[in-house]
Amino acid sequence: MSVLMVFVLSVILAFVLTLIYKFLGNQDEARKLKSDMKFYKEKMNEAKKGNNKDEMNKYVSEMLKASQRQMKMNMKPMFASMVLFFLVLGWMGNIYAEVQFTLPVLGWVLNWFWIYFIVTIPFTVIFRKLMGVQ
Repeated sequence: MSVLMVFVLSVILAFVLTLIYKFLGNQDEARKLKSDMKFYKEKMNEAKKGNNKDEMNKYVSEMLKASQRQMKMNMKPMFASMVLFFLVLGWMGNIYAEVQFTLPVLGWVLNWFWIYFIVTIPFTVIFRKLMGVQ
């Protein structure tokens, strides 16, 4: 039963963290920055093939600027997520410290943290895709 609770809490935490990114981050701006960086990368590769170093450096510089804007934009949701993450993980560590689960095929014994880790990654990807979070 405790393994099931760790699983459920992991899914809930993945969902809540995705919601934080969705509502604290500007998704339209994130999509624009992602497409801009893809454009700059394509142009940089074309310049590289054409052996045009000045143009290549120009696009590298533009990519860096877009990357910096993206990093600034992600700071607020990242900070909020980290606070929630550490609070919940601290609480789960106290409550489920003795929980262990043996993987059926491999025979590995996992504690609560590895159950959380294995469950959270795919569910975060699924929730991000469903909610359109960049």
